[in-house]
Amino acid sequence: MSTTSCNLVVAGRVDDPCFQAAQSHAEQLAHEQANVTVDVRPMFGTDWEVFVATKSRELGVEHTSSPLVFYNKHHYIGDVHDLATWAVKVYDFQRVLDTSNFEGDAHSHLHAMMDATGHTFCYLDVLATASPHASIDKDEEGKQSSPDHECKECKENAEEKNPGAPSASGSRHRVVIELYDDICPNTCDNFVLLCQENNDAQGYKGSSFHRVVEGGWVQGGDVVDGSGKHSVAAIDKSGRFPDETFAIKHDRAGVVSMASEGKPHTNGSQFFVTLAPLKWLDCKRVAFGRVVYGMDAFFAIEGMPRKNERPMGRCEITSCGIFTRKERLSIDA
Repeated sequence: MSTTSCNLVVAGRVDDPCFQAAQSHAEQLAHEQANVTVDVRPMFGTDWEVFVATKSRELGVEHTSSPLVFYNKHHYIGDVHDLATWAVKVYDFQRVLDTSNFEGDAHSHLHAMMDATGHTFCYLDVLATASPHASIDKDEEGKQSSPDHECKECKENAEEKNPGAPSASGSRHRVVIELYDDICPNTCDNFVLLCQENNDAQGYKGSSFHRVVEGGWVQGGDVVDGSGKHSVAAIDKSGRFPDETFAIKHDRAGVVSMASEGKPHTNGSQFFVTLAPLKWLDCKRVAFGRVVYGMDAFFAIEGMPRKNERPMGRCEITSCGIFTRKERLSIDA
């Protein structure tokens, strides 16, 4: 039995029963072994995807599933079952491990972690179906445009994209967005109103993602006809509202930001989701949230054939609303 000091790190998706099981197993081990400490790192899905890719490279292993367990900074163990095997071998620690017992805990911990942020969370159910026999317009290849600025970084971002991005053919996704309503309350209120059922106003339900800049962003929110020509605010009768703050930066994939008309104070209903860091948009567009689950939806749309930056197929928000405790991460749940 080892007497060497051991700092176990258990990292994973907070909504994953296997992560919750690994946390419990590691904490029980630490309770019995004075030389073992545990560092638990629960994460939302998008944060986890970034973390596991980076840490796997550091450890020199291929690991994608939640959780990831390692000790003393750079000693790889593996997943929850590898942790159980390792604990028996090193500490003769034998406990029954049943991950199914932690499904309820995973859901509770997810919502507790959301509550702890003090932020509002919304969901978008997205259907992405490419048209049969569609192909990318040859005239569009190499063209990198934006609302009013050239995006020279977008092509490089697209080339660095994970080749394992999901297929766009007939895929359904639940996207969960964290809103920074403590920083930009008006912008977030506008988004929430457009996500909710409202017979007196048009909303995001049934609207389309009408524009894709590969390596840049996916844009939607035309609640009139999906053409991309309209952007109607829900919080102002004029249909426009002013730029509230530029405090949130476009420093990662998954940032949710307002798509204005290219002039100050012309925000409406259109928004976009970044596919990579786009720092040149800082102080030009009002970012107000981030995707915490469901970035695969936007990578799927990015991978669809398109013409003049418009996806050739169906890219529709089929349902949306506030992500309450009754909501699940699965559309079919």
